[in-house]
Amino acid sequence: MDKYEFSEPRVVLTNTAGIDIAGWLPDGNRLLITRSYPKSYRERIETLDIRSGEVQVYAERDHHNGKPVWLSAIQGVAYSTIPGQQVELRINRLHPSETEIIVISEGNNIALGFSLAVEPGGRHLMYLVDRSGGRPQIWDSVGRATQAAFFDVTEWREFPYPDSAKNALPRWSPNGAQLAVFAYPTLFLVEPGPNRVCEVNLGSKSGVPRFALDSHWSPNARYLAMIATARLPGELVRFTDLVVMDIHTGASRQIQLAAKQVYITDLSWDSSSRYLIALAQVEVIQERPVERLFLVDTVIGNVRPMLPERAFGGGSIEGEQMAWSPNGQIIALKCPVWLETEPTITEDRVCLISAKVRP
Repeated sequence: MDKYEFSEPRVVLTNTAGIDIAGWLPDGNRLLITRSYPKSYRERIETLDIRSGEVQVYAERDHHNGKPVWLSAIQGVAYSTIPGQQVELRINRLHPSETEIIVISEGNNIALGFSLAVEPGGRHLMYLVDRSGGRPQIWDSVGRATQAAFFDVTEWREFPYPDSAKNALPRWSPNGAQLAVFAYPTLFLVEPGPNRVCEVNLGSKSGVPRFALDSHWSPNARYLAMIATARLPGELVRFTDLVVMDIHTGASRQIQLAAKQVYITDLSWDSSSRYLIALAQVEVIQERPVERLFLVDTVIGNVRPMLPERAFGGGSIEGEQMAWSPNGQIIALKCPVWLETEPTITEDRVCLISAKVRP
């Protein structure tokens, strides 16, 4: 990991309100982002070409309700919005520039927006709606049809808190062979082909079950990196751990980023599937959270601070603060400008860091 060299961050986009990073598009040249309007709950869903600086607006929505996702098969975005008293799943493309409503969920079903998962080919979209219980729905963007997934998490185990099954979050592996489905307080690995399901026990801490707040597949689909915690329903999340599981062997490794406890807000893998970067809050100064980057060797568990003199992230949704490009050469991350005297962001920004490996 000492062979990695990282450039100083370069600002490529600014906004007087918030910016969130949903991820890279498959071409590795464009970012999928959201930008908020000042003093408003509305935001734009856009793509940013990092070479030309061109921004294309795909949609606008009310309230930030989970990451938008990219559907390569139709060159469009899927996203959740909350107009009024209902949650809607919508699709937008540039050509034609029209909005398609896929499903309307009555009531405050915010889990819909956070459950969006796209299969690697970019054709099928998986999501959860309240009326389907613990059985995800799969929408075919080309065939324009919806069918229920073969699995229902409520059939696998009895949940001590019924709403947990309705809030299960799927994550499709890059090769499409597996799904990681996490719901309080457990994690399931699903193989859609042979219709197999395995429940993963992440252990406990102080007698409280440990579970994943978020999970990230490595590009080769062998490792699953998780931001894990342990708490009872209704309790605040007081700590997070980085846990990396080898899907082939079933072995898990907990990796400590620093000597003292830190709060992890985002993870992103490099293209080799060995290293990842973690963004974590390390301290609070004058009520302002200070977040720093760490380079992690997931095979042997070594950790190296990245650009330790700089702080990044903040003022954003956790899990939407950074992304490592598919070719491993560029890291996009939030680098906002803060007031020195109070925890206020005066300008939100997206920066790029070049990543190189010395021979």
